[in-house]
Amino acid sequence: MSKTQANTKVVVQEKNFGQTGKFVRENQKSLIFIVGAIVVMIVAYIAYQKFYIAPREITAANQMHVAQDFWEKKDWDKAIKGDAGYPGFEKIVSDYSNTKAGNLAYRAHAHLAPVSGRGDVSVRKSTKSLRTVSICL
Repeated sequence: MSKTQANTKVVVQEKNFGQTGKFVRENQKSLIFIVGAIVVMIVAYIAYQKFYIAPREITAANQMHVAQDFWEKKDWDKAIKGDAGYPGFEKIVSDYSNTKAGNLAYRAHAHLAPVSGRGDVSVRKSTKSLRTVSICL
């Protein structure tokens, strides 16, 4: 080796990232835990929507079609209470309240409950919106 290489010292400069870098280095474990918790919550929410709510949504929509048929035939009592094998709007609202179909059944039940004995203008107006929303499901 040459004498010049042996006597030269390598100076390592410490990188200074300022206060933010210092904070991140000091709290690295806590920050990783917080980011990990946020990721877990997001994954849990997506799994809840896909594996719990989506099948219930399909079931509620399938059960509600009979109540909608009674609605269109103006058989208000069967639309609210249901028939032998199919639930009415009341049962769908109580069982599937956290689904879109359950909310739709709630709206239909709210329109039918006060006027179940007589045909009213509000029932005729809401029949169109019920059909429109059910097509979107």
